[in-house]
Amino acid sequence: MGRDWEKGSDGPTSEECVGRYFSTKFSKWRGKYRRVFCVTRNGNLVTVDTTDLKVTNCWRFYGKNADVSGITISGDKSEQDILVLSVSKDAKSNKPKSIKFSCSPRSQFLTDVHVCEYNLALAQEGGSRETELSSISYTAQASMYESGCWNPVTLVVTKYGVRIETLQSTEEQNYTHMSSNVALVSLKDGNDGSSGVFGILADEGTPVRVLC
Repeated sequence: MGRDWEKGSDGPTSEECVGRYFSTKFSKWRGKYRRVFCVTRNGNLVTVDTTDLKVTNCWRFYGKNADVSGITISGDKSEQDILVLSVSKDAKSNKPKSIKFSCSPRSQFLTDVHVCEYNLALAQEGGSRETELSSISYTAQASMYESGCWNPVTLVVTKYGVRIETLQSTEEQNYTHMSSNVALVSLKDGNDGSSGVFGILADEGTPVRVLC
């Protein structure tokens, strides 16, 4: 699974990260201050001091013994751009703690966390899997219209997007790359005559995927 990071050690390298984000942390006693939030490939969130690039905190977000219990948007109307990181125990008090921070782009940060979580679970064998895929995704058998006919596919809905799996390949559409005008279309001319046909539309010229 790779290494974890001790406080005061050098921060993760670019090769060890899925993404790194300049962030602002909010503290009742310290006020606002800058950090780099690193999403590592082995399932950790690591904060790095911007002045010396040393690790200040490390929380594991993947696995049975994860430190992170959730990442949500603040419920305070005045803090709509702020994320809340809930950790099981604080390094100093050993008690549960909520950490508020903001970063940009926020949607890509959340996507990186969820992609990493899913890929780590997917890479582990069933018996040794720390997080069951069924707890972080939904899988269904579907049909996709392509080249003039309906072909069977496996549709996997995850926290970060949609995976369309065939015997030959796997295609992913992240929510962050989907057009804002994506619509669910109910038709009655699906492969079995029932309703429930919908399309997936992404940016950058990706063709519409019609499934039922």
